[in-house]
Amino acid sequence: MMTKAFLILSIIALLHGGQTAKILGVFEFNGKSHFQMYEKMMKGLAERGHEVHVLNHFPQKKPLPNYFDIDVSGSVPDVLDSFTIDLVRTWDTTAMLRFIWDFTRTQCEEVLKHPNAQKLLKSTEKYDLIIMESFGSECTIALAHKFKVPLIAMVSSVALPWNHHRIGNPDHPAYIPSYFISYGSQMSFIERFWNTLYYITINPANYYFNEIPTNELSKRIYGNDIPPIGEIAKHTSLILVNSHFSISGPRPVVPGFVEVGGLHIEEPKALPKDLQKFMDESEHGVVYFSLGSIVQVQTFSPEKLKALMDAFGALPERVLMKYTGDTLPGKPSNVMTGKWLPQLDILSEVHIIV
Repeated sequence: MMTKAFLILSIIALLHGGQTAKILGVFEFNGKSHFQMYEKMMKGLAERGHEVHVLNHFPQKKPLPNYFDIDVSGSVPDVLDSFTIDLVRTWDTTAMLRFIWDFTRTQCEEVLKHPNAQKLLKSTEKYDLIIMESFGSECTIALAHKFKVPLIAMVSSVALPWNHHRIGNPDHPAYIPSYFISYGSQMSFIERFWNTLYYITINPANYYFNEIPTNELSKRIYGNDIPPIGEIAKHTSLILVNSHFSISGPRPVVPGFVEVGGLHIEEPKALPKDLQKFMDESEHGVVYFSLGSIVQVQTFSPEKLKALMDAFGALPERVLMKYTGDTLPGKPSNVMTGKWLPQLDILSEVHIIV
């Protein structure tokens, strides 16, 4: 009799469905390469039955079950293809930090002026969780306080120094190189010296040049009773980072810091016929060349662009190249260009050699 009762209870337990949640995703930075990771995460949650509301600049072209866009596209200038090669070459740590802190704060303020963002700020919706990008100013982190929900942060690259500080990761400059210095783990004494200087200055700099101005912005947006963003960030439950120790190197981390490198990678799809034909007919393989979604190849000087074409033309391999311009001067016969190319699918091809 006891065995029968146990079996019945077991079946009932198995039939009992799991609970789903209403999740708010906030991704105010309009970098497409950043959003690819977050979109994959939010779609996965929607597919598993959770109701997700996603503030973003790249709304779905076709409606998806359980996935609802909070569309803020057009609220700020498009960051895609907006950087010249000369600008990137002049970037140093100071310029990069200005972009991460000042540019993203200005952008965040403009995004929150969008009517759909304003509806969210005034909303009385009940959410169970908020997932948001941790990158620059994070002027939207106050939404976790507004809706009184747990906070998960996501990083589309390796973790930034203030991400480690936020979650409590040990960060020792003797063997852990700074994000802003291209050192390896085996540093010389001089390299450890400079690495230590970065270590002891970067988080105070983040506080004075990022958090304090963002706190002032938050008070204008959310009201004077909003806590400092640093205090809200301390309540982060989990950080998901697009890195893996096999590439970025091993380091001690707390349980609330999880590497999910490659989260955005999907099973490769079939290539368009013209691309597949171009690759199949290459006797020596294919070289893939792309500068990403921000830097434009056509911003090269004519001399540098000619040198690049001459170098590609001398190769026995064929070259597949992302190029958003209309015409490419001096394009060799072994080069194929495209304004948009399915990068992950291309990189999965056996013909790609580099």
